[in-house]
Amino acid sequence: MPPRIPDSLSSILPKRERKSLGALQVYPEHVSFNSQDPGESIYILMRSHIAVNIGWVIRFFAGLLAPLVLTFLVIFFNSVLESRSIPPIQISDLLPISNWLMILLFYYSLAVSYALANFLDWYFDVYLVTNLRILHVDFRVFTGKFVAEAALVNIEDVSTHIIGFLPSFFDYGDVLVQTAAEKAKFNLIALPSPSWFRDVITDLSNLAKGKRERGYSNHAETVYEAPTIIEEEGGEP
Repeated sequence: MPPRIPDSLSSILPKRERKSLGALQVYPEHVSFNSQDPGESIYILMRSHIAVNIGWVIRFFAGLLAPLVLTFLVIFFNSVLESRSIPPIQISDLLPISNWLMILLFYYSLAVSYALANFLDWYFDVYLVTNLRILHVDFRVFTGKFVAEAALVNIEDVSTHIIGFLPSFFDYGDVLVQTAAEKAKFNLIALPSPSWFRDVITDLSNLAKGKRERGYSNHAETVYEAPTIIEEEGGEP
């Protein structure tokens, strides 16, 4: 049975949407990329679900509390020593107070840098869907960015993988795109609403293939109809 070919882009993505605290945006505004072709339009911008940040956020706040916990333990230990008539430990005997303050400042600088690096890795690691292709911009703070792409007309199969409690609870998972190109697999990690994204990619691919079979040009302005974008009411900020 041949795949269903959608009537138009508007039937696939009828309106502008913003969900999952900005991790999923349909028809994003003020977004472009370096290799964008003339007339190429961005339909979807996605990041990994915000829930993937839970681990490093917990570690960050645990790190912020660590010096306070250590101070509490020293005070408690000294109270035990005093109750046994043993001289307590004096932190100032080990290092001057000014040195301790410098160590503390350096420690918190590292903690903030750790949090900032993880946030930037998440925020700028994006997936873009245009009228021609899917792109993954893999941003890495210390090594730069890497870009991979797959043409919509080359997509053969799209599947989802939702494994574990958090992905099931927050509705995010991996989307595996199988293409006819030499690099056969395109893996999109921890996307919000993966089933919705799978269906959209499948429909966009079928639309692109249907247009090509009917002899349309690959140029963006002739292959796809410009949709009437309707602002979503009451959407997430």
